[in-house]
Amino acid sequence: MLVAALFASVVVTVRALELFRVLQLRCPRMGIQPFVRALCDIHGVAPRPYLSTQFSIAYDVYLAILANVDARVQAALGRDTPNWRLKNACPACMYKLEGEVPIPLPFLATIDGNNSLKQFWRREREEFDADGKSVPGASKERLDNRVAPGDYYLPRDEVDKWSKEGLEELMRGFVPGSEVEDEGEGCTEWWQNMKEDMMARAYGMYDETGIFPALCRHGFLLVVVDMVKSGELAKYGFAVTAHLLRDIGCKYGKMVRMHPALSGLAADNNFRSLVGAFHGHAHNRQCQLSNLATYVSGMGLEDLEGCEKYFSQSNGLAATTRYATAFHRQQAITTYMKHADTVGAYQGLSLLLASKYRRALKIKGTLPLLRQTMASMGVETRSVFETWLQKEKTYLASLKKEPAHETLQMEYYQKLTRRIETQRRHAAEVYVKTLDAVQDLEIRLGGGPRWVPEDREWVEAAAMLRNRRYQRALVIARMFELSKVNMSDTALQARSKGVKSALDTYNTAAAALSPPRTPLTWDQIVDYAFLSDFDLLREGREDIRDEPWAQPGGRLAMDQHFKLLRADEEITRLNLEIPRFITYMADEEAFLIHHEGRLRDNGNTVLAHQVWLQRWERGRFHALHMDRLVKLSKEPGFTVSLLRGVSVNKEREMPAATSAPREDGGEEEEDGGDGDVDVVADALEHILRITA
Repeated sequence: MLVAALFASVVVTVRALELFRVLQLRCPRMGIQPFVRALCDIHGVAPRPYLSTQFSIAYDVYLAILANVDARVQAALGRDTPNWRLKNACPACMYKLEGEVPIPLPFLATIDGNNSLKQFWRREREEFDADGKSVPGASKERLDNRVAPGDYYLPRDEVDKWSKEGLEELMRGFVPGSEVEDEGEGCTEWWQNMKEDMMARAYGMYDETGIFPALCRHGFLLVVVDMVKSGELAKYGFAVTAHLLRDIGCKYGKMVRMHPALSGLAADNNFRSLVGAFHGHAHNRQCQLSNLATYVSGMGLEDLEGCEKYFSQSNGLAATTRYATAFHRQQAITTYMKHADTVGAYQGLSLLLASKYRRALKIKGTLPLLRQTMASMGVETRSVFETWLQKEKTYLASLKKEPAHETLQMEYYQKLTRRIETQRRHAAEVYVKTLDAVQDLEIRLGGGPRWVPEDREWVEAAAMLRNRRYQRALVIARMFELSKVNMSDTALQARSKGVKSALDTYNTAAAALSPPRTPLTWDQIVDYAFLSDFDLLREGREDIRDEPWAQPGGRLAMDQHFKLLRADEEITRLNLEIPRFITYMADEEAFLIHHEGRLRDNGNTVLAHQVWLQRWERGRFHALHMDRLVKLSKEPGFTVSLLRGVSVNKEREMPAATSAPREDGGEEEEDGGDGDVDVVADALEHILRITA
């Protein structure tokens, strides 16, 4: 049992502490206070506020003891080297075997930010400066320099090394013609949770504003950082990416490739940033064609949305961490994460692998239907779909630029009208600059007299400019997205504000034409399911409604073609991951049995028992895993052996059963003597001092 003082008035048993630990891991919303009150009800005593504090102190000591024991076990097993956990986080991803066939993208990870696990920042009452503006009061947080055990978290100072004001400007200036430059109507305008002003008020209320984790494709946590007084900044992704690349979409990928400190590391490790299936609907169609997993060779059927699934479970911690101290918040998060890896991700690994395999087999079963569709469309080979995809990319790319001569004419017209407006209003200096620009454009247009409002060129350029605004307002790329968005109500809700804004822009431009075009309504757009429904596409620079890749049947067939390609890749990847997992289970079991016996033979029965507990922690699921995989092997189309392989990593090979000699001629004991008792005593004293 654990006591909270030298002269005990309240005793908390280890059994009660372990019961609370396990219950909270299964139900993260349950805090200490309701649990202590339940104990009071069981014992028939009145609840007292100090009981929760005393239980919290005892629980801190208990977790410190568990962490100390775990560290000793890992040291005895030779697993206390830096980043050992990270390098061995997932058996299916990282336990490679001899004789494996290389695949294009050998390791897949997903990163994302989540602002549910905030930590409230205790402050004094707000103050007011000389101008009468409110100023946040001084912090009232208790000083607590304890750090949660484990290596899940990257330290703040490590993350802050990647912070840089004006980061995008730095990227543009680093290499001429950098890919970081915006591509017209890119994805940045839609990525609302990257904008600081949306959470400005929250930053004054919270210190840690959420977490930014990285997970492998099987849901094992690799590393996590705290978001501090901010939303999803690039520095969090940079810090996590650098950590992963050293040890094991879209705009973010470009920034990584152009970052002075990351570009070489990313190139050496064949790094590529992609867009998840759910988040893909928040990116424009041109970005999707390059970065959506469906169109990337080697991705398989991975949706890259493991973080969203993880957050749906970890969000329950918010109820108990929102008003906790910084240390207790991080302690609760790391305790939960370790449990989620050991009992959550590991327990469900075989089920996940089997589900992925069955899904891939189901998709492969649609090949005859695709062939029938191709025959009805007159498509001879599936390679045509690759050509269609490239045509769509080319078409969307062409929307970004008008013909050079027309661009000059419209720019000249705009400069002329700006000159007249400037003359009519003010600013002689601006007038001179505009006049210089007008003269330059006149030279580039081949000379000739200056246009005036009565000239034919003036009228044509004005009409051309109105038409350009109208055509740009068509946001044709957005229409490609809408044909997908109607498949996801959630995505439509997320994009509704942006689509409505584009709709307002379109209607304004349509009203300016002569004659005015018929305005569109929100209900009309929502009802449109295919590109062919958008009759206004005929008024674009190029009418693509009759293109086969723009037809409903053609687009469905093209999507099915890419799904089949990804299904083949998924099976290839799973044919590597399943033998890895089977081999890992056998090797890990044998390794732990060996060391358990070694420690027991050396007389260290206590540590041997702890190794047995670690073996039991995961080993209890092995029979369930094999049962699932054996059932999967009976499925038609299953093409991998369930036999044990040979690992590339020789770490689990049985070492010689020898002990280090002591100076007095005896054998070195494994338990470290009374030093660990002193460590725990010091930890208890430290906790009591902080509490007082």
